[in-house]
Amino acid sequence: MSAATGQPTSPYCPWWSLPETIRSAALCYERTGAADILEIWRTADETFFSDY
Repeated sequence: MSAATGQPTSPYCPWWSLPETIRSAALCYERTGAADILEIWRTADETFFSDY
């Protein structure tokens, strides 16, 4: 992402942000039990294991 414009600088997405998203969503869900956090966790998990 460009700091100046906020736009992507590459069409490629790094994979390493997904495990961190899964970890942080799991910890947040453990604390809150919030359904919207669970959906973030599920989406990130599904994307990681289906695409990488």
